[in-house]
Amino acid sequence: MRWIRAGSAAGIVFAALSLGAAAGATVTGPCDGTAEWQGVEPPLTVTASRLAPGQVVEIPLEGSVVWTGTIDIAPPAESRDASGHVEVKLPPPFGLVQVGTWSTSGTLVENSGKYTYDFPAILSGFEVTVVGKHWEGTLIPSGDPTCSGEVTLTLQGTNPIGFVAGGLSLVSIMGAYLAIRVRGGSL
Repeated sequence: MRWIRAGSAAGIVFAALSLGAAAGATVTGPCDGTAEWQGVEPPLTVTASRLAPGQVVEIPLEGSVVWTGTIDIAPPAESRDASGHVEVKLPPPFGLVQVGTWSTSGTLVENSGKYTYDFPAILSGFEVTVVGKHWEGTLIPSGDPTCSGEVTLTLQGTNPIGFVAGGLSLVSIMGAYLAIRVRGGSL
């Protein structure tokens, strides 16, 4: 009976892990970000402010991205302080991975670069969320950011945990059926 309960609990945990939140994007404040994947067909470009809530964007498990980050303010005549970071939220138990930080004085209102990544195959089918935050007027990020954004992306492939969850759910249902049958059909 302990094995049946353990199998049922494990099936629930794996099923919960295999389900993701609705993908999409949120942007607050005057910032925006764009990512263009290199060498993928069809071409893939994602602009955070243009994604509809719940819109699903599937990205390759590995790739190179040309990115641009902007803040919609007039270019200042004099240098000002700015800071921020970009991180990727991975599914539990992996946590956060910081992919970029800045803390500088200058007049730029746009920056760009290229980032190469490689997710392990075990994350196929999972959602990851890219989070960016930017602070104006400070070299040390603290308090509410001037602007921020989140984009949730789905990694290409099939989630292997979904198969495990389905198998454990089937075992759980069979175990519950056998437990009821052994007791004589009454709960």
